[in-house]
Amino acid sequence: MNSQRLGDYFKKQAKPSGNYVNIEIDNVYETLRALAAFFYRKKHEWVAICFLDANFVCKSIWFNKGSDHTQARLGLTVQDVGNRAEALKCKYVIIAHNHPISSFNMPRHSTRRENIAASYAQKELQFGFSATDRRTGETWRAYLVSRNIGFAQAVIVAGDILLEGNEEIIDNFRSNRLQLHKSDGNSYSMSIAAVLIALLAGVFLFPRLSGYVLPFLVIIVVVFLIIHFATY
Repeated sequence: MNSQRLGDYFKKQAKPSGNYVNIEIDNVYETLRALAAFFYRKKHEWVAICFLDANFVCKSIWFNKGSDHTQARLGLTVQDVGNRAEALKCKYVIIAHNHPISSFNMPRHSTRRENIAASYAQKELQFGFSATDRRTGETWRAYLVSRNIGFAQAVIVAGDILLEGNEEIIDNFRSNRLQLHKSDGNSYSMSIAAVLIALLAGVFLFPRLSGYVLPFLVIIVVVFLIIHFATY
């Protein structure tokens, strides 16, 4: 199941009053991508507490909805989370939440370009941990580490993910993000190579078309190089 489908699944399963959703997601990056899909276009702030085993497989997520677009109660005590992690034999916990970009705070400009610029500025403003986030995170980290549970926290804004905390969690996030991007890049490269071969075959079989085909070949080669260097 891909990240978008997982996000849609969470939207059906997550209850505003708080509930666990048991799941198996292979790694930290895929877990947070699925949550990014879940949080996308949410008007309220939500919190998701993820329980991961020693191999970084997410086994369960606690969801809880906030009262508005500025805050969300965790709905569990840190002791509850520690007990749940031990019951599931999980070694890591990630607390993720969104910062909604509220339409109430969005300026209304006369042109589309100005509105787009304002939305990017609003996103940049929201993309980070608040002082409250950091205080809560430090309290949770200290307690969970005392129980040999690694801790990290993530904030997600309009699909972008910021992750801080346990280095093993962060390393797993980065390595799987890189692997996925390389895989996507290889798929694009294979598709472009197939198109190039087809065009070259067309030039060979129909020489009169070379004047039309060669400009497309140049464009495709440029696109291929951009994708190649952006992927590695």
